[in-house]
Amino acid sequence: MEIQFQGFSPVFSTLILVLLFVLSVGISWWSYATLSSGSPLKKWTLITLRGTALTILIILLLNPYIRTDQVTTRNPEIAVYLDDSRSMSVLRGDYRGVESYQELIDSFRFEEMEEITFQFYRFSNQVESLEDPQLSLEGSTTNLDEVIRHLRDQSVQAEAAVLFSDGIITQGRDPIFHARELSVPLFVVPVGDSTQARDIVLTDLLHNETGYLNTRHPVDITVSQNGFDGVQTELQLLKDGEILESRPITFSSELSTLTERFEIPLDNTGLQQYEFSTPVMDEEQTTENNRLPFAINVLDDKTRIAHISFEIHPDVGAIRNLIQSDQSFEVLSRTWLGDRFMEGPLDQIEESGELDLIILHGAIPNNLSGFQPLLEGVPVLQFTTPSFPSGDETSYVIPISSGQSGNTIPVYLRAGRDATAHPVMELPVVPFQRMSPIRSREGQYQLPPTADRLFEASFEGTDIELPVIVTEEAGSIRRTVVNGYGWYRNLQNREDEFREFTQTLLLNLASWTSTDPDHRNLRIEPVKRLFQESEPVRFVASLTNETGEIEPEAAIEVVLSGGQDFEQAHTMRNRSGGNYDLEIGSLGYGEYFYEATARKTGRAIDEQSGAFTVTESNIEFIQTQRSDERLGQLATITGGTTLQGDLQSQFLLKLEERQLQEAVEVRHSDYRYLFEHLFWFLLVTLLLTAEWILRRTAALP
Repeated sequence: MEIQFQGFSPVFSTLILVLLFVLSVGISWWSYATLSSGSPLKKWTLITLRGTALTILIILLLNPYIRTDQVTTRNPEIAVYLDDSRSMSVLRGDYRGVESYQELIDSFRFEEMEEITFQFYRFSNQVESLEDPQLSLEGSTTNLDEVIRHLRDQSVQAEAAVLFSDGIITQGRDPIFHARELSVPLFVVPVGDSTQARDIVLTDLLHNETGYLNTRHPVDITVSQNGFDGVQTELQLLKDGEILESRPITFSSELSTLTERFEIPLDNTGLQQYEFSTPVMDEEQTTENNRLPFAINVLDDKTRIAHISFEIHPDVGAIRNLIQSDQSFEVLSRTWLGDRFMEGPLDQIEESGELDLIILHGAIPNNLSGFQPLLEGVPVLQFTTPSFPSGDETSYVIPISSGQSGNTIPVYLRAGRDATAHPVMELPVVPFQRMSPIRSREGQYQLPPTADRLFEASFEGTDIELPVIVTEEAGSIRRTVVNGYGWYRNLQNREDEFREFTQTLLLNLASWTSTDPDHRNLRIEPVKRLFQESEPVRFVASLTNETGEIEPEAAIEVVLSGGQDFEQAHTMRNRSGGNYDLEIGSLGYGEYFYEATARKTGRAIDEQSGAFTVTESNIEFIQTQRSDERLGQLATITGGTTLQGDLQSQFLLKLEERQLQEAVEVRHSDYRYLFEHLFWFLLVTLLLTAEWILRRTAALP
């Protein structure tokens, strides 16, 4: 053990230390300078005892500290990372899946290398400690970058690492970036077959997660293949093991990709599980990627809309076609011809069932009797038209007073005051001045205090107080007025951004107006109703208190349950402004339920619950060819090498070349303050006691 004096804390200059030493000696000499009784030896002994005690006390008050260094030796430590993902179990070429993998691990003969300490870890989407090299091969993704970061940041620094993997990454960033930061060599053991196998893979699936009862739901499926030029096979759509549709497909080249569209009839509500599949071909190395499960949440709550026009105008057809194109809407159309409705009597709409929304184009004619009862208790979205009455607030479903209204003028949209937080305003960002203008009637408008101006107008480059889109929420009924016409020009615009903006705006207006107001304090939901095993589950929430004000300081606990005795509790993260989120990582496939409780200072503000589903992922089986290039790059960048053949002999040889097999000296340093030692207290006590006894012999008080 080595002991080194490090100085004082805080640091003092040498001059101060010398002055303090002189001061302690001076005080001691002055205390006994006039002593005349006794011998000179006694006098100088008393001076020495007091001076020594004072000097020790002053030194201890200055916080001197020392460092002790102790050197020990240990065996070199090697971290071993074992790929535990599903792709390692795939049979391909000469590779026999888990059997070949375990043989490769056993051939390393770790137990024979007693002079080395091995630390085992398994990894898929994250790294976990492992007692012995036994694997489950159930990981739904492979994140090699997580391995590199774990090796870089681990608390016990290993002298080297061994990586068993096929080098295929299905999650996270490319590990090459962080590999440059490693200070230890990485020895890689390639696992799997590197030859290009003949294979058919179901890859991308594109569809809406939510569908509606008694509709046909479009689903696009992409099939990729290698090595089956000119071969014909079948693409099957299954539900509960039963084939719903089988379609022949032919591969036109050695390496090709094709996409097929299926339209699935939705006959039952709830979460419906489906699966695409292709028969296994001869010489196909992997069969796991020949199937791709998915689910559709089928709802029986289509929004029933009565679209009624009192004027013939291009807006009517354009907006009607847009609303009808959304499969979540069921539209009943009527067009007033002055004495009757073109598509049939109004009574048929009333008899067909309860309405969720009425869309009006124009003002209700005075000669149309019996129409007002249809509007009672139903949300209304009203569009003005060229012949809309001017200055008549009774024509609007929201009592808008327009005063002395003048001519119609071309105006451009601009966001209204405090409108950004409104759900309708979740829109693409576009330059309004480049859109086709909307025509609206100029005048002095007055709105009721309960109304919100979502959009106002800009005329000839000047902002004017002309409301274009106005919404109102009165109790459980919502109403909207679109005070302008000419929307068809932007719905037919050749520029995608303006066409998509207008479509989104109008559909948002129909959806928001038809929806019952949500008066919950806590609004929480998963970002998706259907997750795959390979993706993290995430929740978002917003919270208001009992007075309707944003609540930014609450704690929201989310309890997950599902499967056999599965239960987890999490606390959402506060994102400020009454917004919260939670990411809990990936979960195994199955149906899960959640219960969320918002609390503040011990009281429960609100509780909500719901469910979501996690489906199996085949991402590990889409790419199955071993990536020798990536594994070789990892070894080269870190100063390691690729191990093949006699793994143990190669490994020990490489360790010897790098002098990594020798015992490692570990230096432990410890810093201690002198005042912490009892010795100094006893020494000062002894010195002062000796001084007191000697003073008594000299007859001093």
